[in-house]
Amino acid sequence: MAHCDGRGPSICDVFVKIPVSLQLLKMRVQMSFLVFWVRLVLLALESFPKGFVFGTATSAYQFEGMAHCDGRGPSICDVFVKIPGIVAKNGTGEVSVDQYHRYKEDVDLMANLNFDAYRFSISWSRIFPDGTGKVNWKGVAYYNRLIDSLLQRVASHVFNGRAAP
Repeated sequence: MAHCDGRGPSICDVFVKIPVSLQLLKMRVQMSFLVFWVRLVLLALESFPKGFVFGTATSAYQFEGMAHCDGRGPSICDVFVKIPGIVAKNGTGEVSVDQYHRYKEDVDLMANLNFDAYRFSISWSRIFPDGTGKVNWKGVAYYNRLIDSLLQRVASHVFNGRAAP
């Protein structure tokens, strides 16, 4: 589970027990692969018609994390993944990639990859923790920060969908 102070697992947490020289080698290999992939994509971009919109998309449950903090209520996904045998090794999206705290890093990645658009879903259980009624203003503030950051750095097109409560 993510810590309410925003400290979720990171790539550094994974490498803690690996000697520094192996960590650096592994990171260099990963970066080389990323650079290769980006170059390949950039070459492919030339074959698309002018004005084609390139972007990425996420799902609130799979990306946000912070399932039990800042007033977020349970979602249908939270309930579903708790059913024994539904998800391998009983995995959940409680921590995920912690976009709730790391959204600026994610927006920077999108900007650096020259994406024009970002489609994301809104976790309505973050906005309306009880399903209806009282608004969770901390949840609204999170989405405002995310959208503001996107408009400043990335999006000529911002799309959002709906994650059911």
